[in-house]
Amino acid sequence: MQQFSSKILECTSSETISLVSSISEETLLILDFDETLFLRNSTEEYLNTLKPRLLGIFLLILLNKLKPWSWFPKKHNPEKTRDWIRVVVSTLIFPWTPVLWKRKAKELARLYSNSELIQSTKNNSNLKPIIASQGFTFIIEPIVQDIPISVEHLVACRFWRGINDRQLNKEELITKRSNLSQFSESILITDSLDDASLLSLVKYPCFTKWPNSACISAMSDMYLPILYYERVKRPGEKPFVNTIIKNHLVTLGLALSWTSPNPVLHLISMFFLVLSFWCIYEIGYYENDRIAEQYESEPVLSKTYQNHKLRIGRWQPWVWATMFSAVGMALLETTKFSDWSLGGSQLLGINNHFNTHQLTLNFCIWAGVLLLTRLTFWAYNYLDKQTRVWLYPVLQLYKYFGFAAISMTNLMGSILLFTQVLAEWIPYLIYRFAKKRYDSFQQSVFRLVAFLCLSVAMATASQDILLFTKIQFWGMLIWCFLRGREQIGRVISEAYPIWKNMTNLNR
Repeated sequence: MQQFSSKILECTSSETISLVSSISEETLLILDFDETLFLRNSTEEYLNTLKPRLLGIFLLILLNKLKPWSWFPKKHNPEKTRDWIRVVVSTLIFPWTPVLWKRKAKELARLYSNSELIQSTKNNSNLKPIIASQGFTFIIEPIVQDIPISVEHLVACRFWRGINDRQLNKEELITKRSNLSQFSESILITDSLDDASLLSLVKYPCFTKWPNSACISAMSDMYLPILYYERVKRPGEKPFVNTIIKNHLVTLGLALSWTSPNPVLHLISMFFLVLSFWCIYEIGYYENDRIAEQYESEPVLSKTYQNHKLRIGRWQPWVWATMFSAVGMALLETTKFSDWSLGGSQLLGINNHFNTHQLTLNFCIWAGVLLLTRLTFWAYNYLDKQTRVWLYPVLQLYKYFGFAAISMTNLMGSILLFTQVLAEWIPYLIYRFAKKRYDSFQQSVFRLVAFLCLSVAMATASQDILLFTKIQFWGMLIWCFLRGREQIGRVISEAYPIWKNMTNLNR
């Protein structure tokens, strides 16, 4: 047992079971519910029942963004008010959820009841068990009905008055909601130090973390585009706004939409295409974490990784990417013929006809960009960390010039896109080589990759693919190869699949 204070002890599950089994006098047994008697969080499981699930997850995300629990007076602790807001709002918007919950509760009781604790309690007739929880009565009750244990009281928070109930300590809640007020001869079994005050009052305080218990966030098994990037790769950094919108979309707007006859509609089309790109790009981040967990001895993973590791399926990102792409491509084609004059009779090109041939061609080109992005990120993830340095700019090239493959730009736009490629690549180079000597940096390989990237930029800006057929281009390319043949050969020979080095520490 690990002692927190003179009264509070951390007990192993076996020590707690032994205590429950050995009590020989009549004793009040106070059982916490979530992650103790029930090895999951009942509130999160209830919210996980919301249907339709897509609307449910959008509602939960919206509430997390708005944080309405922070709007209440200071006397209402935001952390304790949060669950009440989520439960009440979700139930009012999806009023059929309590009915669905009663059906699901039976299965959850069977799967996640703490059978070891239940059996030891049943076997000792001296115990008078009650359940005390800061969860919600209408959520907990259907589970308790299917747990094979007879409890004298279920003390939990009410639906409408839960905002006040959740501000109370557990001993205050028990006193207020039952006729019990003396705890000095009781046993308390809980997994939460929020119950520290009650733990200090009872005779047998058992602070116990149970094996197989877990608090799994609602909808954590449901895929939603960019949610993994937002919550796992960059938690707390608002990457959707700061990276995808302010950095990626704005760059494309300045480089591509600026030169369009209809810049606003073009920017909207870019927004949908950016979403489709990130659906696929995000798979690479997810795969990167999975490979790190599998092959690295000390993987650097977010604290939220375990809750989201099963979220991304094989085909879901591609389905979403296809839908976003279809909308983006249709809008992009519309920008070529829409009439934005106030008196125009063909506003937004309603009476015009799409160039189906060009639309199909662009869609195929865009599908190729997404596929190449996926394959390159796959190769990047499965190669050693030093070889990744030379694949990283290729990924950035897809991220910016992939859009220029389906939408015209000019020289200034191409310069901006290439600047963005360098702006993301150079910090990565520093990250990889900062701890090494200068001569470990393969300057000739950098020259070759930069030359190829800039050649693509120029060909895109001039809309001249024939640049790659000119003798001057091939002479420069051959010179780059010859000048750096030793370093290029070393990079190729030293490259290896990541699984061949189980001690690889950093991605």
